[in-house]
Amino acid sequence: MKTGRRRGTLWGLVLLSVLLGGCSSAIRWTQDPLDVPSCVPDRLLTWEDFRPKAEIGRRAAETAVRFHLEAHSPPRILALFDPKLSWVRADFAYTMNPLKIRSSEQLLRHEQVHYTISCMLAREANLSLLNGGDPKAMLILLNAVATRMNVQYDAETNHGLNHQKQQEWEEAIQKSLSAGPLTKPLTKTLSGHLRSHAE
Repeated sequence: MKTGRRRGTLWGLVLLSVLLGGCSSAIRWTQDPLDVPSCVPDRLLTWEDFRPKAEIGRRAAETAVRFHLEAHSPPRILALFDPKLSWVRADFAYTMNPLKIRSSEQLLRHEQVHYTISCMLAREANLSLLNGGDPKAMLILLNAVATRMNVQYDAETNHGLNHQKQQEWEEAIQKSLSAGPLTKPLTKTLSGHLRSHAE
């Protein structure tokens, strides 16, 4: 009986480590100011944001983000998560299998980085627009850069299957997200000259 209890306890510890090992996310969200959002939604994603899909094909999920130019003064670009085009295989999102729960969490973290890349780029673009950038040219550039970065991300991480590279990307994106945009807003001095807030 003691041997059976030990095996049960050991199995419980293994199960707990598998479950907890997949639950930590390297990304901690930094929200935009409420009056000037760059991302919709302005939060971490959950599987409830994705449309469930039947188990077909090798791919397990897809995150669709589109950029929208708002004609405000100054203009703004929003990174919009598209729930109609974003999907996850139902066997990943709604599983009770302890081994698949970890894979599900890792997959969600991978998809989160795709979304975060688009949000960070939109935040950077919006600061450039505040400094007088051309909105239409910025939108074209933003789409090109986001596509290139997301293709590079998938290639380097093998769509999240290379855990070391995935971790490196998560850490780099978290560092960038926490640091904020590289562009600093410009303000006019009393003499009418523009200067950066960083000066």
